[in-house]
Amino acid sequence: MAGNLVIGQSGGITPVLNSSLAGVIDAARASGQIGRVFGMRHGVRGLLDHDLLRLDGLGEDFLARLAGTPGAWLGSCRHAPVDSELDGMLDYLAEQNVRWYLYIGGNDSADTSARLASRAQEQGRDLRVINVPKTIDNDLPDMDHCPGYPTAASYVALCTRLLLLDTQAMRREEPVRVIEVKGRHSGWLAAAAAAFVDDGDRPLFVYVPEHALQDGDVLADVEQGIARTGYAVLVVSEHAVDSAGRQVGENEKVQQDAFGHDDSHGPGAYMQS
Repeated sequence: MAGNLVIGQSGGITPVLNSSLAGVIDAARASGQIGRVFGMRHGVRGLLDHDLLRLDGLGEDFLARLAGTPGAWLGSCRHAPVDSELDGMLDYLAEQNVRWYLYIGGNDSADTSARLASRAQEQGRDLRVINVPKTIDNDLPDMDHCPGYPTAASYVALCTRLLLLDTQAMRREEPVRVIEVKGRHSGWLAAAAAAFVDDGDRPLFVYVPEHALQDGDVLADVEQGIARTGYAVLVVSEHAVDSAGRQVGENEKVQQDAFGHDDSHGPGAYMQS
């Protein structure tokens, strides 16, 4: 009896998440080695709740539409399973004769997949675990561009371009604007802000987390931009740090997500104050 495959979607949503899902379903059916294809509703929570959806019966027309549809059709989650939950997931996968586990997500989803694979190996389970990369942060090792980054980068670039034009028009009233961009501790998204700005006279200043943020340098940039054009737009990464490696921001009400990551400390609000 052929083994089955299960796939889920996890983490932040991008316009290409469903494209990866459609590709996996199509490849699994074409392989001739896989029986049923199941989808987890809302990521690993679907396994924990025994909430699976059959996917191998989907038609070609539906998959073609799914590949071009933004969002996460199966539903997403941010959940870090504890060890006892991993054991329950493995037991349920065995009951469903699942031998292939695929998880579409970024760093944290990959961590969950790695922990599940390690647990399965320790217990001698017949399970192949694959993480399908997706992260707007573009910070997965050994990759050039992660699926999810280009669409997010183009969005940031467009918003920056439009805000530059808005600030130029409103420079007598609001001469300085600050854009805080996601990306965790990697500056790929922040750097993308300059992609649609081809005029060297545009007063756009980008601060990535790989370089320490100095108050004096920022003020000098603003003064330079205003002196030259009458306005300035600043782009800062959500996890900007100072020369001592401390998070830049107001540091108020900082929360952690399910994987223990700090939310933004508010460098954008800090720079505007």
